[in-house]
Amino acid sequence: MSEPQKERDYKTLIIGSIVTFVVTGVIMGIILLISFTQVTEVTREIAYVGWIDATGLASVIMILFYILNLLSREGAFDILSYSFKLVWYNTFHRSIKETKLPRTYREYRELKRGSRSERLNFLIIGPLPYIITCIVLMIIYYTQIV
Repeated sequence: MSEPQKERDYKTLIIGSIVTFVVTGVIMGIILLISFTQVTEVTREIAYVGWIDATGLASVIMILFYILNLLSREGAFDILSYSFKLVWYNTFHRSIKETKLPRTYREYRELKRGSRSERLNFLIIGPLPYIITCIVLMIIYYTQIV
């Protein structure tokens, strides 16, 4: 891999991690807002449970988003994509030969497989501080240190 490519990958990893961290924080804030507006009196126990739920759930949502992207990159949804494009082009174009859609699904899959080279590791790195926070809060809560 060339030096500019490594630098670009590093920048993508850093910027992606920061964005993922912020998005996870926003999701956590929304979960906290929802959970704390439903209680009338916030005790220490309810606060710990709310923070554990918010950090854990936000992290799990981002990790599931990473898994969904991983499956998509591996081609789990290619048949749906090809089918929708084929129906769209058959419906709204005079001739399917005028479009850039490959003739067969096999050709479409080979074309898509050749264009997949993105790294999405930042989707795991971003929620790591939230996972660590959730684990620490759970340890404190369940050992009754509080």
